[in-house]
Amino acid sequence: MIGGFLLAKMLEKYEVEHVFGVPGGQTLALYWGILESPKIDHLMFRCERCAGYAAMAYSMIKYKPGVCDATVGPGATHLVPSVAEAWGASIPLIAITSDNPTWTANKWASQSCDQISMLKPFVKASFNIIDPSKIMPHVNEAFKIATSGRPGPVHLNIPMDILMGETGIKEEEISVNPKYSTYPSARPTPSHDHILKAAKLILKSKKPVILAGGGVIISQAWDEVIQLSELLTIPVVTTITGKGSIPEDHPLSVGVGGATLKECANKFLEEADLAIIVGCKTGQYATLNWTLPPKTAKIIHIDIDPNEIGRNFPTEVPLIGDAKATLQQLIKIIKNIANKDHLLTASQRRAEIKKVVEKWRKEAEKIMSSDETPISVPRIIKELRSILPRNAVFICDGSMASFYGAIYYTIQSKGRYFIAPRGMAGIGVGFPLTLGAKIASPNKLVVGMGGDGGFAYSIHELETSRRLKIPTIYIVLNNGSFGWIKMAQLNYFGKTISTDFTELNYAEIAEAFKCKGYRVEKPSELKETIKEAIKAATENECTSIVDVKTQVKAASEVLVKL
Repeated sequence: MIGGFLLAKMLEKYEVEHVFGVPGGQTLALYWGILESPKIDHLMFRCERCAGYAAMAYSMIKYKPGVCDATVGPGATHLVPSVAEAWGASIPLIAITSDNPTWTANKWASQSCDQISMLKPFVKASFNIIDPSKIMPHVNEAFKIATSGRPGPVHLNIPMDILMGETGIKEEEISVNPKYSTYPSARPTPSHDHILKAAKLILKSKKPVILAGGGVIISQAWDEVIQLSELLTIPVVTTITGKGSIPEDHPLSVGVGGATLKECANKFLEEADLAIIVGCKTGQYATLNWTLPPKTAKIIHIDIDPNEIGRNFPTEVPLIGDAKATLQQLIKIIKNIANKDHLLTASQRRAEIKKVVEKWRKEAEKIMSSDETPISVPRIIKELRSILPRNAVFICDGSMASFYGAIYYTIQSKGRYFIAPRGMAGIGVGFPLTLGAKIASPNKLVVGMGGDGGFAYSIHELETSRRLKIPTIYIVLNNGSFGWIKMAQLNYFGKTISTDFTELNYAEIAEAFKCKGYRVEKPSELKETIKEAIKAATENECTSIVDVKTQVKAASEVLVKL
């Protein structure tokens, strides 16, 4: 069996359904192996960056490592942004790059570059496979590393002659560990003594709060977050990536805190005497420039990565372990040691939470009901929420789209129903994420939203949507500019430079790609247009683009300060 066939067979045995990428001369043997596989499809995207983002979204929805490929040189360089996003967001990718034949090393072969060093800062591990017999052990190690501990991308660099070379392995000799075909592949827990100490501290606190980060979603620990919250009537604040840790219409959910400046969330962080931080890196936006929780609050930090605990906040009780398994043990111990007074429903606390959240919702409703033109983004989100089913997947591009979505879009189900690129927080990610999410969840409605600046990065993937028959809806926030930058420049300088675009009609561009296009300039047209776009996407098996003329306006005042 040659290397490319062995690699394809191993992917098959790891239950890989799709490989996302762009073909090249050096990957011929891998593609040959995929072509001969009855269980794997290769999904060709129009650039490696977008293929990587789509593979990442697929991984986020399916809880399986995403697999993407790129050819030598330019292909590998284009893959870097998506691998970096997956690294920052703790999402497992198997990033496969081909390379020139080993015998051409250091001879300035066409397109050669140091691909290992280029991707090294953004992967958990890199394997430069220069012996066909090493493909099997290195692929097995790659899946183990990608799905264990804090998940993340792993790089396999395989020269052309290795993919073409004889491995000395027969198909019946192929061995994989199915445990590493999904994640989390292991669920370690802290010691009993540490969990007991955390339980006692929680029961002593007067105003505890749970801060649920993206690690809750990665660990699928939403049931445990809800159970702990309900057990002791603890309000739950989430980060942007933690949306879905608790349904946001739950009486103990207070929304996304930190840099969103969502008052009903930040109030409970500000007043907390104890913060139970779960699966959160305590980064800049989640903690509002590291000011929340306040210095007066004690910290219990649950995270599978010991490097994150205590990085930014002094931690009273570090709990190094998987979020789901650790919370299960914590809840069990609390039930065993708590007295009846602790476990009684705290009606006063619930009433306080309800009052604060309802006050914010009334103020938000005024903003979301705006009839002004150009159209406000909160109004778009209001119409979306009124149309979309509870299990719809909503995806936002970077920049202000992520903040608007985090603040105003209410997740009504527990789990991964909201995706925003917060690993590197770049723009141009939203549309390929939307395509990847739909490939992973063909029976769910998947809707994406992003600015025109970001959409231009990935507009070529409309052809991919048409060719692969991917029925999604993508809303382009058309303000004719890099809106966040324009708003910041106006705030600081009173004038702008290099922020404005030629006026474009993205609905017409979509039609040119043989997709469906709609343009909206009045708020009253939004609901029916979005409904029509959803219907058309399904009937025509392609993306419906809804081009909405929008304002240049900050989702949050803090955006110009960070």
